[in-house]
Amino acid sequence: MIGLIVEYDGKKLIYSSDIEGPQIEDYAEEIIRENPDILILDGFPTYLFGKMINRINMKRAKNNITRIVKGAYIQP
Repeated sequence: MIGLIVEYDGKKLIYSSDIEGPQIEDYAEEIIRENPDILILDGFPTYLFGKMINRINMKRAKNNITRIVKGAYIQP
């Protein structure tokens, strides 16, 4: 993952630069594991849809974003 993690005064911010959604499960898992207080998550590259990106990639990104929100922000 190319990104930035900043920790200060017990708070954590993640800026997830250029991970395309995230459409890769390992990136989603890393974000969940880091459990940020603030997350700046890049979006899915819809401008590449039909050229380099397909519906499967878009669905993976959507599912991973849902997992991130549930895993990183909803604490038991």
